[in-house]
Amino acid sequence: MRDRAIGCGVWACLLGLMPATAQDSPQGGERVVKAAAGQEVQLGVYANVNEACSGLPAPDLRITAPPARGTLTVKLVALSLKADSKVCPDKKIPALGLSYRAGPESDVTDTVRVEAVAGSSTKGQSFTIAITKHME
Repeated sequence: MRDRAIGCGVWACLLGLMPATAQDSPQGGERVVKAAAGQEVQLGVYANVNEACSGLPAPDLRITAPPARGTLTVKLVALSLKADSKVCPDKKIPALGLSYRAGPESDVTDTVRVEAVAGSSTKGQSFTIAITKHME
């Protein structure tokens, strides 16, 4: 069986796990996210699954372009999938949650690029974060 890294772009289509403030770009590997100055937003959840949905370890998450105006946090989380999920229904899968905390500046943008790596599979994801004074 072939293992694959699944990043937030794929999960968003199948499971709706992206925060409401994230929007897909036409390229699919890029996201635009809004964050209030000084506040934290979830960028994505990254999991490693195979066709049997066995308990594979979470993928390695590499920060290939760190933010200039904020900080990233990566946490190990248990991704609970719903019974009606098209991918691994009714399962808990180890995953990595990626969050961004905006700095104190507002009306600026920040960018982040990450790669989820599982075995020989790599999925890249870019984020453009629009930092505002407060969330709309």
